Amino acid sequence: GLWLRLGGFTLGGAVLAYAAFANAYGSVTQSRNPLAALRFNKSNAVALAVHADRLVMGSPSAVTEDRGEIADLAGRSLDGQAINPRALRVLAFTEEAAGNKAKARKLILLSDRLSRRDLPTQLWLIEDSAAQGDVPATLARYDVALRTDDSAGPVLYPILAGAIDDPAISAGLAKYVKQRADWLPEFADYIAHQQTDNLPAFAEILIRTGRLNSASLESAILAQLAEKGSFDVVRRYYATLPGA
Repeated sequence: GLWLRLGGFTLGGAVLAYAAFANAYGSVTQSRNPLAALRFNKSNAVALAVHADRLVMGSPSAVTEDRGEIADLAGRSLDGQAINPRALRVLAFTEEAAGNKAKARKLILLSDRLSRRDLPTQLWLIEDSAAQGDVPATLARYDVALRTDDSAGPVLYPILAGAIDDPAISAGLAKYVKQRADWLPEFADYIAHQQTDNLPAFAEILIRTGRLNSASLESAILAQLAEKGSFDVVRRYYATLPGA
């Protein structure tokens, strides 16, 4: 269904989505040593949250198998530092693993209110909105994730590129193309060079909403469309470019 196309980076909820970008996200925390910090101070709120986070990131099954330990670490972290989006999100994952989806959603939304720069929180919200079939809300979450975290692109661009042939998704995406979202050039480069199957659908959005203001990207899109034999789209897209 539609939600599977926009939220299809998971197979069983946000925990698996989290694992999908673990390598990229891990680079943020790999230089830290939370266990060493905790040896000196067992109440170090940051170290507790990072350690809990690493347990979740280490294995998709950890949040179920080690739920008690992870929840305890996140709870102790929150005791020491209430404004703590990472700990709130980790705790939300444990609640979801226990079947408490409503409580998990409340914790995730609180994490989101504290910071929009936590990618796992945004992935959870993307999955949740997509599961409800809410395309505008899902795309709004895509926009937040792509604007606030550089590691979001490799996770989300393939999903978005694979879904824009759906009319509802294409119509929703047109808003961000028209507004020239910050991530638009990078996404356009991705779909023009790496995942071109739905490039004609993307070109149709550009025809309706305006150009990319990048001669190199526009040339790449024209070349790929011609290679695919989408000559009607080539003609109509070219007609929107300066000097055509």
